[in-house]
Amino acid sequence: MTFKKSNLEDVDLGETNLENLFINSYMQHANEVQLKVYILGLYFSDIKNKSNDVYTIAEKLNIKPIKVIEAFKYWRSKGLVNIIETRSSEYDIDYKIEYVGAKNLYIRSLLDIDDIDNSKTSSILTPKNKQNNSELDVIQDRECIQFFNELELLISSPITQRERMKIAKLISTYGTSYEMIREAYNITYNEKNITDRNSINYIESVIKNWSRENINSKQEMIDNYNLKKELIKSLGISANLIKTEAISKFLCTWREKLESDNLLIAIANYSAKKSNTPSISRLENLLNDISKNYPLTSAGFNEYINRNKNNKTKNDKHRFNNDYKSPNKSETDFLLERSKIMARRENE
Repeated sequence: MTFKKSNLEDVDLGETNLENLFINSYMQHANEVQLKVYILGLYFSDIKNKSNDVYTIAEKLNIKPIKVIEAFKYWRSKGLVNIIETRSSEYDIDYKIEYVGAKNLYIRSLLDIDDIDNSKTSSILTPKNKQNNSELDVIQDRECIQFFNELELLISSPITQRERMKIAKLISTYGTSYEMIREAYNITYNEKNITDRNSINYIESVIKNWSRENINSKQEMIDNYNLKKELIKSLGISANLIKTEAISKFLCTWREKLESDNLLIAIANYSAKKSNTPSISRLENLLNDISKNYPLTSAGFNEYINRNKNNKTKNDKHRFNNDYKSPNKSETDFLLERSKIMARRENE
């Protein structure tokens, strides 16, 4: 019989701290590879004097290095890591991964700052920019909390506290409804496929444009889009202009001034017939011309058309009178003599 004492030198009895915020807000939205890469990278970030590059992670998980890099890029899009590329040659690229962490990201969103020193995080207790009480009230409302939960299911991604505060500001500033915020997220994530940190900026721009165009519901959004299509069709201009700022600004300026959308389309048709190169700017010039002397109503537009017809008739008569010249005496004598000759020939 022999006796041997167990040697635990090769057994790692340490701990890897996986934040509750990460588990509750991010884990359910990531795939298996993304989760494994994040956790193993977190594990390696706490180990000293050991290789912790992407190739080590790839070998440990038995996947290709490019898959590791793609996974870290996913976590970078969520703001949880930073990726620093270093090149020793044209073909030799190394990647340094810095973990921000869900907790630090949450604190940054509360303080409304872009970067903080992790070592000093605990000493920062007061936000540099105090949030508006109405915005805090919005995100603490039970209905709003439920709404954000629904949004996370819609986009299959967590919504950070920073995003929530920005959305709350849009609600308090523009009175944007949950319906329109949901639609803005749907357009950004599912139609435009903008899923990185810039997504919230795009969402803000969409909601601000809707506010300028006085769009407060999904039906109004559909009506506005159909009006743009009809306007472009009437003018005979490129359909690509439907998404431009020019047509949005035009409608913001003129739609409320006109009696109806049908009147706008009628004037657009009139403008297109009167020009070889119809455009939004020519239509705007026509509207300015009409509004100088007539109301922007169906009756006012008809008066404008009739005035132009009368002016055209007068101008045509004036042009005819100017073009006609009375014959002089020699021309008259010639015509009389020619008439006599023609008469004699007919008698013979």
